[in-house]
Amino acid sequence: MAHDFFAGNVPYVATPLGYSHWWLALAVLLVVLVVLWCVGAVLWTLPVSLLRKIPVLRDITRAVLRKRFAAAVDRVEKSLLTGELAPREAHHRLARTLRVYLHFQTGQRTHVMGLSDIEAGELKPAARAFELVSHGQFGFAENVDVAHTARVVKEVVTSWR
Repeated sequence: MAHDFFAGNVPYVATPLGYSHWWLALAVLLVVLVVLWCVGAVLWTLPVSLLRKIPVLRDITRAVLRKRFAAAVDRVEKSLLTGELAPREAHHRLARTLRVYLHFQTGQRTHVMGLSDIEAGELKPAARAFELVSHGQFGFAENVDVAHTARVVKEVVTSWR
C-alpha cells in the first residue's frame, strides 16, 4: 500500500520542535519597552504645573529646570562675549530667562508682573536680579555690567527653593 510505503521508510516520526524560550523573553522585553515608552511620553508632555505637584517628579523637574536655565544664562553670557549680542539685548534675554524660570518653578505669572509686584510677593528673593535686568534693559547707561547681572540671575536660578 501507499501508506506503508511512506511510513515504512521513515524510521522516526516526531512532532515539530517547539519555539525557543528566547522568543518569549524577547516578546516580554518588547512589551515592557513599549509600556515604558508610553509612560515616558505621557510624563514628558505633562505641564510643569502638574509636575510640581507629584512628589517624586517635583525634584526631578526642579533639577532639570535648574540645569536648562543655568545653561541658557551661560549661552547669553557667551553670546555677549563673542559679540553676537548687545548689552541691552543680553539683559532682555536674561530677563526673559529669569521670568520664564520663575514662572515654571512657582506657577506665578511673572511675565505680567512689575518690579513692585515681585518685591511684594513670594518672588522677593529674586527682586535684586529683576532690578539688575530691568536697569540693563531700560536704563540709559551704556556701561552696565552684563557679567554681574548674569551671575546674579544664575545664582537665583541655581539656588531657588
